[in-house]
Amino acid sequence: MDPGDTMHLLHNDHVEKQEFTEGLSLKVLNIGSNKIAGQIPSSISNLVELERLDISRNLIPGTIPISLGQFVKLHWLDIFINSLTGKIPTSLLGIKIMRHASFRANRLCGEIPQDRPYNIFPASAYARNLCLCGKPMPPCKGKKQETSR
Repeated sequence: MDPGDTMHLLHNDHVEKQEFTEGLSLKVLNIGSNKIAGQIPSSISNLVELERLDISRNLIPGTIPISLGQFVKLHWLDIFINSLTGKIPTSLLGIKIMRHASFRANRLCGEIPQDRPYNIFPASAYARNLCLCGKPMPPCKGKKQETSR
């Protein structure tokens, strides 16, 4: 991987809101542990080559953008320990090669997308949220959970 394809800004308290232009061939974006308090910019959808995204350990509010489902090459997603709200978008089911995802310690609620790989990640990937439910977490109220075959 070309070093120009990677952006690591770990533990940098002076990261400002980034806008990502079209044609940027970034494959790794790691801006974890930066005390970022702004929402995930919509321009992140311009990073179509992204394989690894880490925005963990920040103060990011708002919802998980539906556009993240366009990242068909994404295999690593860390968005844990933020202030994200809402549901995990079902658009993420379009990412078939996802090998790791962590949504823990946010304010997420609702049913976890019930298809691979999201329903086979460990419960720890979803822990410490407001009310996530569905496999691998407890069943959603009023809904029977399918058993493994």
